[in-house]
Amino acid sequence: METSSPELEPVGGEYERLCLQVGHLFIMFGRLEGTLSSLLRLQMSHRLAGGAKRGTTKSKESVKIAAAVYGSMRFQAARDTIKRLMDIQNLDPEHREGVDSIFIQMGHIQALRDALAHQQIFKAYKDKLDVWYLSDVATTRAFKTAHFRVFHLSAIAHATADLDAATHLFGSEMIRREIIAKPARFAEPQPGQYKPSMLVQTHHST
Repeated sequence: METSSPELEPVGGEYERLCLQVGHLFIMFGRLEGTLSSLLRLQMSHRLAGGAKRGTTKSKESVKIAAAVYGSMRFQAARDTIKRLMDIQNLDPEHREGVDSIFIQMGHIQALRDALAHQQIFKAYKDKLDVWYLSDVATTRAFKTAHFRVFHLSAIAHATADLDAATHLFGSEMIRREIIAKPARFAEPQPGQYKPSMLVQTHHST
């Protein structure tokens, strides 16, 4: 693969598009985490309040307790907590499968986000627009196991769109103060534009 030299990285055009798209992905992932955490907090505070009117001492205390339990929860912890709650709700199997599939997709995107955050990014080809590669050569212990992950910028755009769709779906549940919806509510278009295969993995040459 004829790659670009890091010293010749573009400072405009392609590079700006990359930065904007990666930044958008990180923003949307944060919104998803916030939505899941808020969903859990609302669910717990609503249950603890037991129908108490908003603004009452019991209602205020329930909000504080929920914030103490779920306030700083990240994606994986929130996902696993929601799964445990679904386990005790005796959901329709088809509906449960739909919710699980969204979490699986978000897990793929989390792996992409982590790679973007912790690996180096370089232009992949001088003559191909918006094609980049991730390299873990600087962070791996054994050079022989290091590899490239080549991707087109559109892969990040697809992942960002999936995050937006998932945030919308779970945000609808948050408004209803429910952990999951009745099956009909998940009949909307599902997140699924991003595919892990959009990152083409190849090993470094020795």
